[in-house]
Amino acid sequence: MKHGYGCLVEGPQSRVDFDFGDNGEIDGIDPGFLTQFVRGRLSEYGFESEDDVLAAFERACTDGELRKSGSLYFLSGDGLD
Repeated sequence: MKHGYGCLVEGPQSRVDFDFGDNGEIDGIDPGFLTQFVRGRLSEYGFESEDDVLAAFERACTDGELRKSGSLYFLSGDGLD
């Protein structure tokens, strides 16, 4: 099912949600994906809460370490800036 900046592919036992950057990039992240990834493993990544993860994400955006393309964020300086 196509949606927004991507598509959702549903199989009999799984769902995969793909989102893309403005130029079709597939290697980006967003704050929601990031918090889902670290959920239950916060201390492994040096965070105490999901709010701490989101604050670090926001700092990376503010500091110019991440850039937005479409609905996703990418490392700055990856040649696509």
